Amino acid sequence: AVAVGLREGMKMEDIKKGLNSANLSSGRLELREIEGVTFVDDTYNANPDSVIAAMECLSEMRCVGNKYVVLGFMAELGDDAERYHFDIGVKASRFGVGNILSVGDGAEFIQKGAISEGVEKAIHFNDHQECALFLKEELSSGDVVLVKGSRSSAMERILTILDKS
Repeated sequence: AVAVGLREGMKMEDIKKGLNSANLSSGRLELREIEGVTFVDDTYNANPDSVIAAMECLSEMRCVGNKYVVLGFMAELGDDAERYHFDIGVKASRFGVGNILSVGDGAEFIQKGAISEGVEKAIHFNDHQECALFLKEELSSGDVVLVKGSRSSAMERILTILDKS
């Protein structure tokens, strides 16, 4: 919905108002603002295609600050999980996002893929708390952050920590 609105020339503020009045499942491209930072909460689930679609949405959002992608593990990828995660890191770099963060076991391959493409700020965190503390220090008003991962990676914990601090 965000990507379509932006493509049609809508202002982000109007899109936020429209989405805030809609009855959507929590964690599905939900826009949240915490201390002037816009979070795109897409924590409900993740697979390679949905991660790419969410990053495309992020790339089309207007932003006066910096853009960040915070990704957790994508479950149910079988023997190719490492390759899929690495490929997501590679593709993330192509969306013009210079800050790519990965969180949790298995997600470190996202960081490795991003580094292979020359992303300067590709960081892996072992857990949600560590990532949230980094974001709290790093983010400024006007930044936009996409947070996404499989249900089992519980990426919404990062938003909960930031919201309470």
